[in-house]
Amino acid sequence: MELLPSYHLVAPRPGFTHHGIYMGHGEVIHFTGEPARKREASIRRTNVNGFLDGSQLMVREYYVDILPASETCRLARELLDGRQSRYHLVASNCEHLATFCKVGIWDSDQVRFHGGTLAAGLLSAIRMDPAILLGTLLAYRRDFVDVVVGSYTLG
Repeated sequence: MELLPSYHLVAPRPGFTHHGIYMGHGEVIHFTGEPARKREASIRRTNVNGFLDGSQLMVREYYVDILPASETCRLARELLDGRQSRYHLVASNCEHLATFCKVGIWDSDQVRFHGGTLAAGLLSAIRMDPAILLGTLLAYRRDFVDVVVGSYTLG
């Protein structure tokens, strides 16, 4: 597979997935920082190997309208230049950045999924109606699929 500028890249890590936007010439824009010091994370441009950090490469394919490749890359460059550079695990993480650049919505599937799981746990803990609990779990839906990339070339 040839990686093309604007691809939403995904790298599975233990307990979460890491996200970035491929910019071409082997470079990815993403939030990155030291694992123990995530509050100091910033948006950076690194090479694909640095982004993957030994993880398997995946590409996110969307089932919704996406922005043109030029717009995706323009947004990623603007974010890199500091318009939105403060990391927050729930409100501003690497998946928020990549999803925004790709579809124009500041969203994180991981936050929505884990938030729904937490809400379901809280509802069950306070003995809510099972129909409410089921509705909470069913409200979660995905508008994409992450596809494993066996081998790739850099476009």
